[in-house]
Amino acid sequence: MTTSHKYGYEGNWKFQVENVCDGYHPGFVHRSAFNTVRKFDGSFENRAVDVAVRPGGYTRGYPEGHGTLEAGAPLESGGIDSVVRQAYNDKLKELYGEEGAAEVLTNRQFLIFPNLVIFDFNIRVIQPISHDQTEVYSYPLMIDDAHDDINSNRMLDAQTRVGTAGILPADNML
Repeated sequence: MTTSHKYGYEGNWKFQVENVCDGYHPGFVHRSAFNTVRKFDGSFENRAVDVAVRPGGYTRGYPEGHGTLEAGAPLESGGIDSVVRQAYNDKLKELYGEEGAAEVLTNRQFLIFPNLVIFDFNIRVIQPISHDQTEVYSYPLMIDDAHDDINSNRMLDAQTRVGTAGILPADNML
């Protein structure tokens, strides 16, 4: 198991839960992150984080408060050698078929209510401390037996985008 990244904020835990399935907030809340990406063009090679709103995305709600945010597009994976990426895609097709592989590669966030999130290459646990104090634990997900480039890309995503020191979490805590 990978060690978690932990951060906290002064606010109700439900803000993080809502954030998971809210596809409208990035263009406003993460504006500073998108501006940073534009200013330092080429510094964020592992994922396209400069797209505030993605066409074709939608939210799904399920009984008991569970939900998804689906971008309708594959996860970006720049910085991975094309041969390595193709071998990875081929293995997914072998394991899950053409349609299943496409589903695996689709950008989505799952909320397992009340406080568990499967977020791209991470698992997040949202822990209420009190009505106005919350801690968030983010666990980068690595794949056993995957090429080092795949797991390096996943860790780079955690470090630059969604992990404790990434450019997105600070915006969500304000």
